[in-house]
Amino acid sequence: MCIKFIKSISISIVITLGLLGNTANAGLILDQVNDAGLGGGTKIGKYFRGSIELSQTFTAGISGSLAGLDLKGYTYDGVAEDLFIDLYEGSNRLATAVTNAEGFEFTSWNFIDFSSFEISLSEGSEYSFNLSTSHQNTNDSGYLFYFTGNDSYENGFMSANGSERVGNDLYFRTYIESIEVPEPSTLAILLLSVIGLASTKRIQQK
Repeated sequence: MCIKFIKSISISIVITLGLLGNTANAGLILDQVNDAGLGGGTKIGKYFRGSIELSQTFTAGISGSLAGLDLKGYTYDGVAEDLFIDLYEGSNRLATAVTNAEGFEFTSWNFIDFSSFEISLSEGSEYSFNLSTSHQNTNDSGYLFYFTGNDSYENGFMSANGSERVGNDLYFRTYIESIEVPEPSTLAILLLSVIGLASTKRIQQK
């Protein structure tokens, strides 16, 4: 009887371990978005040098760990300096990500990775990201970012050098890291395994 019981446990453990590896992972979860007019609407470029700082506030719609954000823009005329992206909650700086000009593709969405900082965002809370660079060229060169008019993003606003640009918002997208969870079928079969194990033990006890 003892041998049969141990065998039943072993089979259940093997089934369970095999099924736990079958998890659903949707990858990154898109949260906040401002891409209004992309590909045909108003696109306003701003040459961005060291004397200018741009920022954008946003309100998290999902609680979770920030994976990163997309920025719409490119570099112009031989910029070599890094771009610094500071993330804030109020006046509290949460993290600083750095990217270089070589990684900033022409007129493309550019992903800024924040996953290594393990920053937890709370649904309904306001955050902001600030863009700065040491590039000081006085000519028309620097980073160029797109922003929209008509207050297209209602959960935040854009600022330049600390002054709100009424009705303007940077093109951006924020992403939350997904959490791996067992698929419903996995949970159901796991439950049946546990029930079967309990039934076997009860029969043997009789």
